[in-house]
Amino acid sequence: MSKKEKMNCDRIKELLSDYINGDLALAERVLVERHIECCASCSAELSKLERMRSILASLPSLEPPIGFAQRVLARFYARKRKVSPWRTFFLGGLQLRRAFAYAAVALFLLFAFALLSLLPRWTKAREMLSPLPTPTLKKAPSIISARGIGKVLLLPQSLYPDSQGRIKVEIMVYPPSPKERVWLNILLSPGLSLANNNPFLPRQREYYIGSLANPVSFSVDIQVLSQGVHWIKVSCISDNIKWAEGLLFLPMGLPRSNYVSLSQNDVEAASLLASLAERTGRPIALPVPISAKLDFSYRGEAEGAIHHYASLLGLTTIKYNAGFIIEIP
Repeated sequence: MSKKEKMNCDRIKELLSDYINGDLALAERVLVERHIECCASCSAELSKLERMRSILASLPSLEPPIGFAQRVLARFYARKRKVSPWRTFFLGGLQLRRAFAYAAVALFLLFAFALLSLLPRWTKAREMLSPLPTPTLKKAPSIISARGIGKVLLLPQSLYPDSQGRIKVEIMVYPPSPKERVWLNILLSPGLSLANNNPFLPRQREYYIGSLANPVSFSVDIQVLSQGVHWIKVSCISDNIKWAEGLLFLPMGLPRSNYVSLSQNDVEAASLLASLAERTGRPIALPVPISAKLDFSYRGEAEGAIHHYASLLGLTTIKYNAGFIIEIP
């Protein structure tokens, strides 16, 4: 049998069932009849199909018993999975997959809002640490011009503690730009405290002073717990970035003499400043902390020693009352 004849036989065998059922068009029916006259294989296939049809037709017809459909439906509903009352309470009519999708979206949004709440620009949690009442703020005096550079300056209102052992210190803040959200971090040396007669409270505290458009100042009471030279350090922070820092050295007791004689080599600038405050008996404020080392040698008046110290660092001094401000020129 050639390939072409095999293809014709396959096509005819596909049409045999429809031929027996009488579903073929006239042209296809004539094609099948002509083919089976000359093809023994397809003729035998047609005979098999006709015998099978006659056998099936001779079988008796069966009817389902009475109530068969009702019993099948009853069993189906009896075996249907029961829904838990807890699922009905929590999910209602939601499908389980859809409920999981909604829960995942809700958890993602909750995580995103929690992450945003940790950012300084989106949270006010830090403001509740030690909020500074707005009425205590006042306009800062024009002792130093900000010159577009943020800075903080500390000025004692008295040279020595009062009868209760307190010194009032004025803190002046000059923001680098208007509408700056400012936090102040105050750190005290051992022997000082922000609370009256309580040395166990922390020597460090953070204040939120708000969004500043202009220089402001306010006063804090410092409790002196021990004798000696003490220092107060204040840092200005906006959005976790420190943009200004200031130091104030407070001498204790009366000055030893108006005449100061110092000779020190390669000494830390901050330590030397504390020594000058102790020997001169005058408070010294430094808006910009200095960590450099100096070769210092001076013999003369106390005021000259402080001016000489500033000149070695390329700074200038400003005298106020009985104290000094060392400032960037």
